[in-house]
Amino acid sequence: MNYIITHSDFDGTICAALILKEIKEGKIIFSTPASIKKTLCKIIAFNEDLENLYVADISPNEKAIKLASIFQNVYWFDHHISNFKSFENVNLIIDSSKKSCARLISEFYGIESEWIDIADKIDSNECFDLISQKIRNYFYALKYYYKKFSVATLSKIVRQILDISPKEFLEKNEVKELIEKFENEINIKLQNALNKVEIKELNGFKIGLIELEYSLPVSLIYNQIKNNTDILVTIFRNGMKTKIELRSDKLNVHKIAKEFGGGGHVKASGASLNYYVSKEEIEDKIREVLPEILKD
Repeated sequence: MNYIITHSDFDGTICAALILKEIKEGKIIFSTPASIKKTLCKIIAFNEDLENLYVADISPNEKAIKLASIFQNVYWFDHHISNFKSFENVNLIIDSSKKSCARLISEFYGIESEWIDIADKIDSNECFDLISQKIRNYFYALKYYYKKFSVATLSKIVRQILDISPKEFLEKNEVKELIEKFENEINIKLQNALNKVEIKELNGFKIGLIELEYSLPVSLIYNQIKNNTDILVTIFRNGMKTKIELRSDKLNVHKIAKEFGGGGHVKASGASLNYYVSKEEIEDKIREVLPEILKD
């Protein structure tokens, strides 16, 4: 049995489609860096046929790698910053220089597709053309409206998306309708969010901080204020849980995310915490880490 575990965003969806094109058959499971260990435990507990495992666009960690090693063969693809090396039968194919994990997998298997360029643009926040913007917004809309229930739609997309062009995909009525609904609604929430951004100066740098209790794509906020800030820190509250998202075109925010047990890229990183962290605590940690960041 082939298992494909991938991130539930656009890049992860294209990764799964590329892997499926190569291996032909497989069970697709969506996960996140924060829940990858739980996902692996569920597969191991309820299945006996643990032959081939493919993980894509999810940062590895030591415990997850050891769990994955229970499978006979493992291929773990990722383009986030990582210092882990291959372990026993777990082959880590990691290259943080790639703009998307889809690019990494396409080169590994020698598969070409228009969708890989779109994945590069969306994952590096370089959507300067209308097609990539619309596709990005469609996948934002799936999570925004359906949350966990978007999995069935994503699974269907994985099995079909490489057979049509991005332009043909956007011409589907259900796709156009969802994008239009999302764009109309999100513009109101985005403006409200922008009004809440607080700009502070820490160690000579402008830090934009915002606390939200509702979901909103961070790239949309950052694109509006990046000319006025060196780092955007978005704090999402869900009860006592805290999710921190960091964006910057100037500084290495990955080092900040690591302080909270998170990870990601140099320009875009984050951390999910199962406890409350105050805005003041986050500010103090950024102030503490900035001198180390400036050494880069």
